[in-house]
Amino acid sequence: MLKDFIKDISIFRKIKILQLRKVASRYKRFSIFTSLSTTANTISTQVTPLLFSIFFGPIIVGFYSIAISVVSMPMTLIGNAIGQVFFQKASEEKNKTGNIKNIVTELHQDLFKLGIFPTLLLIILGPLLFSLIFGEAWLTAGHFAAILAPWFFLVFISSPLSTLFSVLEKVEIILILNITVLVSRISVLIIGGMLGDVTFTLILFSFTGIIFVGGSNYYLLKLAGSNLSVEIINDLKNFLIALILILPLIIIIAFNVSHCFVFGLSGLLSFLYYFVIIREDPLLKAHILNIIRK
Repeated sequence: MLKDFIKDISIFRKIKILQLRKVASRYKRFSIFTSLSTTANTISTQVTPLLFSIFFGPIIVGFYSIAISVVSMPMTLIGNAIGQVFFQKASEEKNKTGNIKNIVTELHQDLFKLGIFPTLLLIILGPLLFSLIFGEAWLTAGHFAAILAPWFFLVFISSPLSTLFSVLEKVEIILILNITVLVSRISVLIIGGMLGDVTFTLILFSFTGIIFVGGSNYYLLKLAGSNLSVEIINDLKNFLIALILILPLIIIIAFNVSHCFVFGLSGLLSFLYYFVIIREDPLLKAHILNIIRK
């Protein structure tokens, strides 16, 4: 009997050690890929102003920096607030049911609805906004912000969704993505810099961001089990709703009316847009209330 007991203890220890080794190996891999991915992302962020400075000088870097800072700040705050809650809910849902399709699909749709209207406003009013807030000297920064707006919008959606790479343990994918983004950024900045056209360079820069960040978002939707065709159709539908609602502003600007009237109409249209989408989507209302509480 004593021999059996000792044998059982030995087996238990062996199993426990094997499990610990397996878990340690799993999280070691996770830590390595995450660290490398973070490094690639950091280099990608830092190399952009450096190359702008080399090819176009410090003044252009200043315009780029203010455009990035002003636009990314509110998007980062909102994205981080939603991302923290989403990561917790997605992890819990994965552990309980293994199915995160609904929570991922709902978040993607809500983020798209939240961000598309101000993105269109920024594209239309970017130069005017920057010149009025910061002065005429910063008009160029407003043009930069307008060019980069579509990329900002997709980053806004990606910020919370990207936590799925950790939830689904696909950290090697995010590493490959960040390295690819780094290489593409360096390439387009060098090409644009050699051509000496800062506007063309920014368009290329924004376009590559749209391709990779947008592709990443839809890849995550697919991983979660969402129907990509349905999601793309819903995105197009929400885009058209926002575009139709913003058409009066585009028409008014064409007639060169006063800035006060333009901003007044922008505020009214923004109120109408959010009133409609919040009224039609209780889950979106819950997300907005959560952001306000944060």
